[in-house]
Amino acid sequence: MTSDDYMHTATGIGMIGFIVMLATMIGDDRVLFLGQLRSDWPMPVSAGFGAFCSGLVTGGLFGRRGVAGGALAGFGAFLSTGLGSAIGGAVCFSLQGGMMESPVSGLILGPVFVAHALVQSTEVLMTWVGCFMALHLEVGRGRLHEAIPGNSGFP
Repeated sequence: MTSDDYMHTATGIGMIGFIVMLATMIGDDRVLFLGQLRSDWPMPVSAGFGAFCSGLVTGGLFGRRGVAGGALAGFGAFLSTGLGSAIGGAVCFSLQGGMMESPVSGLILGPVFVAHALVQSTEVLMTWVGCFMALHLEVGRGRLHEAIPGNSGFP
């Protein structure tokens, strides 16, 4: 994979973090109207940023062929979710301040919050699984396109 491919994959993982956090907030009945998002904006933004940062590390695990490639993508999904939620939690707690303004609290509570949301809500879990499956297939399509002589990068 080229550095552009890693950036594309990391951007996709960042979008997944943003989408899953929005699904968590909507499923939690915290955001009934977009007007209420004004006070909660640090949560999806920091989730997307944390997921993007973790995608820079775990992007190479996606898009490989076969059962081993699927297993690597599954491991990559869990790893990028754990890393991204820790980074996103730290950023969110730093932005929101208040009672628990320590970023260290966010490092711990971010992954706990995401794991709880995935276990508690079927809709959030299906959003997470569907997004990572789509990412894996799209990155695999890009890798296949690279393997054809005369082609480079994503189509």
